[in-house]
Amino acid sequence: MIFSRVVFSLLTLGAISAVATPTPVPVSDEKRAIEKRADVSDVLGVVSTLGDATGSILPQINSLISSATATADNITPLLQQLQTALNTAGTSIQNLESGFDASTGGSAQDVANGIAPIINDVVTTLSDLQALNTGVFGPLIASLGLDAALNTILVGLGVLLAGVLELVAAL
Repeated sequence: MIFSRVVFSLLTLGAISAVATPTPVPVSDEKRAIEKRADVSDVLGVVSTLGDATGSILPQINSLISSATATADNITPLLQQLQTALNTAGTSIQNLESGFDASTGGSAQDVANGIAPIINDVVTTLSDLQALNTGVFGPLIASLGLDAALNTILVGLGVLLAGVLELVAAL
Protein backbone atom coordinates (compact mmCIF):
# COMPACT_ATOMS: atom_id res chain seq x y z
CA MET A 1 0.00 0.00 0.00
CA ILE A 2 2.78 2.39 0.82
CA PHE A 3 4.58 1.25 -2.29
CA SER A 4 1.68 2.33 -4.51
CA ARG A 5 1.59 5.77 -2.87
CA VAL A 6 5.32 6.25 -3.42
CA VAL A 7 5.08 5.13 -7.05
CA PHE A 8 2.06 7.34 -7.66
CA SER A 9 3.87 10.32 -6.06
CA LEU A 10 6.94 9.76 -8.24
CA LEU A 11 4.83 9.46 -11.39
CA THR A 12 2.97 12.66 -10.52
CA LEU A 13 6.23 14.49 -9.83
CA GLY A 14 7.65 13.20 -13.12
CA ALA A 15 4.61 14.38 -15.08
CA ILE A 16 4.71 17.83 -13.50
CA SER A 17 8.42 18.23 -14.13
CA ALA A 18 8.08 17.19 -17.77
CA VAL A 19 5.42 19.83 -18.31
CA ALA A 20 7.38 22.51 -16.49
CA THR A 21 10.67 21.99 -18.33
CA PRO A 22 11.87 25.44 -19.38
CA THR A 23 12.81 26.01 -23.01
CA PRO A 24 15.58 28.42 -23.87
CA VAL A 25 14.52 31.73 -25.38
CA PRO A 26 16.24 32.35 -28.71
CA VAL A 27 18.65 35.28 -28.51
CA SER A 28 19.75 37.16 -31.59
CA ASP A 29 23.41 37.23 -32.53
CA GLU A 30 23.46 40.98 -31.93
CA LYS A 31 22.53 40.54 -28.28
CA ARG A 32 24.84 37.58 -27.90
CA ALA A 33 27.88 39.40 -29.25
CA ILE A 34 30.04 41.29 -26.83
CA GLU A 35 30.21 44.89 -27.81
CA LYS A 36 33.76 46.04 -28.59
CA ARG A 37 34.68 49.45 -27.30
CA ALA A 38 36.19 51.85 -29.78
CA ASP A 39 39.84 52.62 -29.21
CA VAL A 40 42.67 54.58 -30.80
CA SER A 41 43.10 51.96 -33.54
CA ASP A 42 39.58 52.79 -34.74
CA VAL A 43 40.53 56.47 -34.96
CA LEU A 44 43.68 55.53 -36.85
CA GLY A 45 41.49 53.55 -39.26
CA VAL A 46 39.34 56.61 -39.93
CA VAL A 47 42.46 58.74 -40.43
CA SER A 48 43.90 56.16 -42.83
CA THR A 49 40.68 56.06 -44.85
CA LEU A 50 40.64 59.86 -45.01
CA GLY A 51 44.27 59.83 -46.12
CA ASP A 52 43.47 57.39 -48.92
CA ALA A 53 40.55 59.54 -50.09
CA THR A 54 42.46 62.83 -50.00
CA GLY A 55 45.46 61.12 -51.59
CA SER A 56 43.45 60.57 -54.74
CA ILE A 57 41.54 63.89 -54.78
CA LEU A 58 44.20 66.47 -53.89
CA PRO A 59 46.68 65.52 -56.66
CA GLN A 60 43.94 66.08 -59.24
CA ILE A 61 43.22 69.54 -57.82
CA ASN A 62 46.94 70.34 -57.64
CA SER A 63 47.37 69.27 -61.25
CA LEU A 64 44.65 71.68 -62.37
CA ILE A 65 46.22 74.45 -60.28
CA SER A 66 49.75 73.89 -61.59
CA SER A 67 48.59 73.77 -65.20
CA ALA A 68 46.44 76.89 -64.65
CA THR A 69 43.44 75.09 -66.12
CA ALA A 70 41.36 75.16 -62.95
CA THR A 71 37.84 76.43 -63.52
CA ALA A 72 34.76 76.32 -61.34
CA ASP A 73 33.36 73.63 -63.63
CA ASN A 74 36.25 71.20 -63.28
CA ILE A 75 37.14 72.00 -59.65
CA THR A 76 33.63 71.78 -58.16
CA PRO A 77 33.24 67.98 -58.52
CA LEU A 78 36.66 67.45 -56.93
CA LEU A 79 35.85 69.79 -54.06
CA GLN A 80 32.56 67.96 -53.55
CA GLN A 81 34.46 64.66 -53.35
CA LEU A 82 36.80 66.24 -50.81
CA GLN A 83 33.82 67.53 -48.84
CA THR A 84 32.27 64.05 -48.81
CA ALA A 85 35.52 62.48 -47.60
CA LEU A 86 35.91 65.08 -44.83
CA ASN A 87 32.27 64.79 -43.75
CA THR A 88 32.49 60.99 -43.69
CA ALA A 89 35.60 61.13 -41.52
CA GLY A 90 33.99 63.69 -39.20
CA THR A 91 30.86 61.56 -38.80
CA SER A 92 32.92 58.43 -38.20
CA ILE A 93 34.93 60.18 -35.49
CA GLN A 94 31.77 61.50 -33.83
CA ASN A 95 30.30 57.98 -33.85
CA LEU A 96 33.34 56.73 -31.92
CA GLU A 97 32.75 59.11 -29.01
CA SER A 98 30.36 56.77 -27.21
CA GLY A 99 32.30 54.28 -25.09
CA PHE A 100 35.72 55.32 -26.37
CA ASP A 101 38.83 53.85 -24.72
CA ALA A 102 41.81 56.13 -25.31
CA SER A 103 44.21 53.90 -23.40
CA THR A 104 44.41 51.09 -25.99
CA GLY A 105 45.12 50.70 -29.67
CA GLY A 106 47.69 53.47 -30.06
CA SER A 107 48.46 56.93 -28.79
CA ALA A 108 47.46 60.52 -29.40
CA GLN A 109 50.88 61.00 -31.02
CA ASP A 110 50.08 58.25 -33.55
CA VAL A 111 46.84 60.02 -34.46
CA ALA A 112 48.58 63.40 -34.67
CA ASN A 113 51.26 61.92 -36.94
CA GLY A 114 48.54 60.52 -39.19
CA ILE A 115 46.19 63.50 -39.38
CA ALA A 116 48.71 66.39 -39.52
CA PRO A 117 49.97 65.72 -43.06
CA ILE A 118 46.42 65.25 -44.31
CA ILE A 119 45.27 68.55 -42.85
CA ASN A 120 48.41 70.27 -44.10
CA ASP A 121 47.87 68.95 -47.63
CA VAL A 122 44.19 69.95 -47.66
CA VAL A 123 44.89 73.45 -46.36
CA THR A 124 47.83 73.96 -48.74
CA THR A 125 45.81 72.82 -51.76
CA LEU A 126 42.82 74.98 -50.85
CA SER A 127 45.07 77.99 -50.22
CA ASP A 128 46.77 77.52 -53.59
CA LEU A 129 43.40 77.18 -55.28
CA GLN A 130 42.06 80.30 -53.63
CA ALA A 131 45.21 82.24 -54.55
CA LEU A 132 44.73 81.24 -58.19
CA ASN A 133 41.45 83.17 -58.45
CA THR A 134 40.11 84.48 -55.15
CA GLY A 135 36.90 85.82 -56.69
CA VAL A 136 35.85 82.43 -58.04
CA PHE A 137 37.34 79.81 -55.76
CA GLY A 138 37.05 81.61 -52.41
CA PRO A 139 33.23 81.65 -52.44
CA LEU A 140 33.14 78.12 -53.90
CA ILE A 141 35.27 76.75 -51.06
CA ALA A 142 33.16 78.62 -48.50
CA SER A 143 29.87 77.42 -50.00
CA LEU A 144 30.89 73.77 -49.75
CA GLY A 145 31.70 74.07 -46.05
CA LEU A 146 35.15 72.52 -46.26
CA ASP A 147 36.36 74.57 -43.30
CA ALA A 148 33.44 73.33 -41.19
CA ALA A 149 34.19 69.74 -42.19
CA LEU A 150 37.84 70.13 -41.15
CA ASN A 151 36.70 71.72 -37.90
CA THR A 152 34.38 68.78 -37.18
CA ILE A 153 37.29 66.37 -37.58
CA LEU A 154 39.60 68.39 -35.34
CA VAL A 155 36.98 68.94 -32.63
CA GLY A 156 36.07 65.25 -32.71
CA LEU A 157 39.70 64.26 -32.33
CA GLY A 158 40.08 66.76 -29.50
CA VAL A 159 37.13 65.21 -27.68
CA LEU A 160 38.40 61.66 -28.12
CA LEU A 161 42.06 62.22 -27.41
CA ALA A 162 43.02 64.97 -24.99
CA GLY A 163 46.06 66.85 -26.22
CA VAL A 164 45.94 65.65 -29.81
CA LEU A 165 45.28 69.16 -31.15
CA GLU A 166 48.42 70.46 -29.46
CA LEU A 167 50.38 67.60 -31.00
CA VAL A 168 48.94 68.36 -34.44
CA ALA A 169 49.78 72.05 -34.06
CA ALA A 170 53.35 71.13 -33.11
CA LEU A 171 53.80 69.09 -36.28
